[in-house]
Amino acid sequence: MSSQSNLSQDDAASIDDIGKAIEKKFQATGFPTEEQVALTLAEDKWVVTRNARYQVKNDNRYHEIDVIAKKRVGKSNFTRIELVIECKKQDRYPWIFVAKSTQIRDHLAVSIAAKGTAIEGFYSLIEKHFKDHYYYLAEASTIHISPYYIFGNKEEQKTDPIKEAIYQTLNHWFEIYGLELDIAQKASPQLTYVYPVIVLNGRLVSYSVQGETKDVDHVLYLIDYIPKEPIPLGGMVHSRRPVVIDVVTLKYFKDYLNLVQTKGVLQ
Repeated sequence: MSSQSNLSQDDAASIDDIGKAIEKKFQATGFPTEEQVALTLAEDKWVVTRNARYQVKNDNRYHEIDVIAKKRVGKSNFTRIELVIECKKQDRYPWIFVAKSTQIRDHLAVSIAAKGTAIEGFYSLIEKHFKDHYYYLAEASTIHISPYYIFGNKEEQKTDPIKEAIYQTLNHWFEIYGLELDIAQKASPQLTYVYPVIVLNGRLVSYSVQGETKDVDHVLYLIDYIPKEPIPLGGMVHSRRPVVIDVVTLKYFKDYLNLVQTKGVLQ
């Protein structure tokens, strides 16, 4: 006999109320979004790791990535894609990005990991075929507007969920990208494309300085990243490099997976 059968009617009602309270809080978090993202990836035959934890160098704290997804692409096992995904939910207010801030013109915006002796050759290949990548001359945003700044009260205006998500994703990308570079030095020749992604369960809005506002499903958010050490590529030393974060809505996520597999890998 289960312990449930020994409960009084009042106790059973109390258990039911507890379950409803848990469900309400659960649905308000980003966890259901993470569940749907992981399921979509698994159905598309990606290898999925959830709630991966890593320790930053010289930092005793552990950080957690919502989802890491890997998939081999092409006819050989030589090339793979790795997605570093942060899942967010926003019911009350839309996330707002300023449209047409700039265009992506630099092929170094594509993050790849490979053996040090081979990486320059791969970047030369990417530069040659960059026009076939979905980044190429794509309109990218460099400015976002906190939804709380527009719609929130004075207390809410102190927070910026978009900025927080961007920093989280950048930190995850930096650690995973660095890890992939370390692995590449020890493994057999392999090329890995590493993409930082934010999946938003909510409304994504594009605003132009001309006053046009519209709903969108995909924003390319462009950031200028300054590495600790300059990057020698193509006979030049680069003191900074562009990094693109794909911000996509949950409803568009399956289409995004198709995009990154068809136009996010250059052969």
